[in-house]
Amino acid sequence: MLSKSLAFLLASATGTINLATAFSPKSSAFTRTVTRRISTTVAMADSERYTIPDQPARFARAKEEKNERYLDIESVYDAAYLKGKRVAITGANRGIGLALATELVAQGGKLVAIVRSSSEAMEALKPDEVVTGIDVMSDEACDTIASKITGGPIDILINNAGYFYEPEEKIDSLNFKEQLKQIDICALGPLRVSANLYNGGLLKEGSSIAMITSQGGAVSWRTTQNPTGKMLSIQRQSMLQHLA
Repeated sequence: MLSKSLAFLLASATGTINLATAFSPKSSAFTRTVTRRISTTVAMADSERYTIPDQPARFARAKEEKNERYLDIESVYDAAYLKGKRVAITGANRGIGLALATELVAQGGKLVAIVRSSSEAMEALKPDEVVTGIDVMSDEACDTIASKITGGPIDILINNAGYFYEPEEKIDSLNFKEQLKQIDICALGPLRVSANLYNGGLLKEGSSIAMITSQGGAVSWRTTQNPTGKMLSIQRQSMLQHLA
């Protein structure tokens, strides 16, 4: 199941980005032109079907519609394209990043690990290159990435490094420092890494950038976590008591 999940992500990374447009200072936004190499008819047509936060409901719908692409990623995923590709992965030393790195190497790809520190499990994969000391919250650290990569351009960059604050927060226990830390790592971090590799000449026309993100930031996810709204009501009452 894990390998299928990784296959889905790596299949998603096969879009190509028009980098001249994406990072052009004349662009009003980071506009991307994406060309999909997978031309599969997907039963889930409208946008809500891709982002529906209720995972059991999403899976049930896919089974009802017999959505082969959703139910069996191997039906559309061909790992052959990874062979010989230079793939940079942030946070490749553990967790999801390590699992992605393992799948990549198994498919003949060349791993360029961008990490804060190495690990035995990652080193066992024999990466092509390892760039250590990179905290994606640090402008200074990220400014050095391209200069530390010596093996040539990157075919695929996977911005995997992320962070999630575990404790439950309520209106009277909000941790703003942790919230800003999460935004810094998960939102600005990928920009720091991507911009440095592009400005350093390592992301060429045709290179791909894959972003690993979380549905936790979606407003619609709140009603899945708390369908009755009871907790919201309690928090609202608590807030009114504090203001009284």
